[in-house]
Amino acid sequence: MAPQSDPRDDRRSQFGFIHSMLPLLTIIHTMSGFGCYPMSVARILLIEDEATSREILELVLTGAGYTVDVAATAAVAHKQLSSTRYALVIADWLLPDGDGIYIADRAVGLGSRTLIITGHVSDLPPGTAKRHHLLMKPTKPSQLLAVVRALIGEPPPDAFRQGFGGSEAT
Repeated sequence: MAPQSDPRDDRRSQFGFIHSMLPLLTIIHTMSGFGCYPMSVARILLIEDEATSREILELVLTGAGYTVDVAATAAVAHKQLSSTRYALVIADWLLPDGDGIYIADRAVGLGSRTLIITGHVSDLPPGTAKRHHLLMKPTKPSQLLAVVRALIGEPPPDAFRQGFGGSEAT
């Protein structure tokens, strides 16, 4: 008598095919709805009004391989959030023309992870730490990169990132 086939074998082979397609499905799934940037590019919006701090933070992040757009004002940050999808938004709390926490709240609503960097942690509004990750200024590059990696992972390989360079908007 010939052995009967197990109906689960068909499901197992279908699962094997789906499992082998996961890398491609992940890339397709993570394509941004606001442009042509895959979320896996780990694009970061950095909002910092103080020029030296902004340049140092940008240098640390780009040096680690992340793609970074910068904004010196809340107005520029809002414009960038309207046109680009970010994996992570890093915002200074106190900006000359707005509130970095408000920008971070908006970014969360758009699907971004958020990090507030401030020298005034004890003065933050109640509930801020429940909605956003926090870092105290001044921060060490190793601390910043550890938090960024925990939030969005390692940056993509250079070959994948080419063509997705950051831009400065002040």
